[in-house]
Amino acid sequence: MEVDYRGQLLLALYSFPTGLLLGGIYDILRLFRLPFGKAGVFITDILQSFLCFLSVQILLYNFWNGKIRIYPYLICFISFVLYRVTLGRLFTAVFIKLSSYIKPRVLYRIAAVRGYIYKKRLLYKAAHGFGIKLPRRKRSGKKNKT
Repeated sequence: MEVDYRGQLLLALYSFPTGLLLGGIYDILRLFRLPFGKAGVFITDILQSFLCFLSVQILLYNFWNGKIRIYPYLICFISFVLYRVTLGRLFTAVFIKLSSYIKPRVLYRIAAVRGYIYKKRLLYKAAHGFGIKLPRRKRSGKKNKT
């Protein structure tokens, strides 16, 4: 059986940018996980794992007719780690600066909206007796004559 060196080289060359792209997607998904806590981390990690699996499988299917080779996975992993060590750190530093600027303003707006809603509910409840059923006043049949 003959070995296709050109196909292997193309597969290796396309694996590197695929890993870099997956690193960029990981950073973008990290932005969405912050407001949602542990549930956000779980969902974005599952989504990232699925995207990694799908992208490498598509890469293998297109360049090597679906035959599994270990080096595309290794090259993708190495380029992902390189992205995280270089551009990922830069992206994280920029994101921390932006979030320290944006987060207080967004939280203030959210608090202002919640405060407005709370005041509106409080006024509504005050107008309706705060949900307490008061006994009805009985009207007396006597009329005041003055």
